[in-house]
Amino acid sequence: MATARNFRLASRLRFGIPEKNFLLSKMANLTEPILRTRFTDMSAALFSAQKTECKDFELRYVYCLEAYGKSLGESKCKDLKDDIQECFFKFKQLARTEAIKNERVRQLKSGELKPEETYGPIPKPDSF
Repeated sequence: MATARNFRLASRLRFGIPEKNFLLSKMANLTEPILRTRFTDMSAALFSAQKTECKDFELRYVYCLEAYGKSLGESKCKDLKDDIQECFFKFKQLARTEAIKNERVRQLKSGELKPEETYGPIPKPDSF
């Protein structure tokens, strides 16, 4: 059973389809807590993307939710939610790098590519 689930997850990641689980469905929900305390106010910044590269995606998503409301915003802002999920979890980027790696391995095995040509030259020390 666990191997079948791992296979489904691997195939979904290979094609850039996110796994539908609790975290992804509730991520960027942006609702108020049921019980508001001092600790929920202090920890609110931990569950946002305000200090990351995804801040613009989150801001556009919040503006969209404010414009349409929570119930209608679920359908109208779906593209923005998909963008912020891709920015957070990088499913397509991981699938793309995996495909590039597999293509290099295939070219090495078939002899189209020499082992020296697999990757670029090593940069000089302190060059970056």
